[in-house]
Amino acid sequence: MGGINCGQSNGRSPHNGRARFSMHYAFVMKDVFALNKIYSEANIFLEDLVVNELLNSQKALENRNSVIHALKDLNQKLDKTIVDIKKAELTLEPYFAQKELREGFIEPFRNNKEINESHDFWVENGELPNENSVFNTTVEVLKKKGDLGYLQLLEESIKDLYGVVQSLSYEFASDKTEKEIRKGMFQLAIRDAKNDVTALMTNLTAKLSALFSLVSSYCLLEYTSHTSLTGIDLNFKDLRITSEKNMKKEA
Repeated sequence: MGGINCGQSNGRSPHNGRARFSMHYAFVMKDVFALNKIYSEANIFLEDLVVNELLNSQKALENRNSVIHALKDLNQKLDKTIVDIKKAELTLEPYFAQKELREGFIEPFRNNKEINESHDFWVENGELPNENSVFNTTVEVLKKKGDLGYLQLLEESIKDLYGVVQSLSYEFASDKTEKEIRKGMFQLAIRDAKNDVTALMTNLTAKLSALFSLVSSYCLLEYTSHTSLTGIDLNFKDLRITSEKNMKKEA
């Protein structure tokens, strides 16, 4: 899911800045997937809290502490993700400072005439969500600023997560939450919207969903806009689910 089809087009090779960018972007993707993993763990601890609240308040309080710790880890991983994005940006900035080299990065996206058709195909094939805004924004940025613009967009998306993670941390760390858990009333407070847990969790879920839509869009567009190192030019229809291909062959 690195999304870097480090191609031979525009004189690219494994020995230039494009390859270094590919390596740094792989670290960025590790960070992004770790964000989702930590967020999932926080939700698991929250579900454990709800289950344990009426049976064992002490255990529920331990679950609450686990949620708080997971949110702290999530915040730290956001910091690391930003650092790794900055490193990836640094590998591209010298090339984007020179007009001819910059255009070499951007032109493949501008010359991709099948973008609109490819979006509909990938949606139909279940590779992208059935919405246009994130994909269209990704396309617009790539055509104007290339991969560097995409990294800046990705950085903005990561930074947009800080506020909601901090708000969730405050929600779970509050004295009010502790008292409600001890009384077995926290899940009722969530259900009756007496706190912001549901609103914040769904907001964070939506932001993470948009983040993954962004990296998926970039991955697919990158692969279909550049020649691979082996000299293969991929058509957007080549990037359909393998089982679909096999089913059609058998038919």
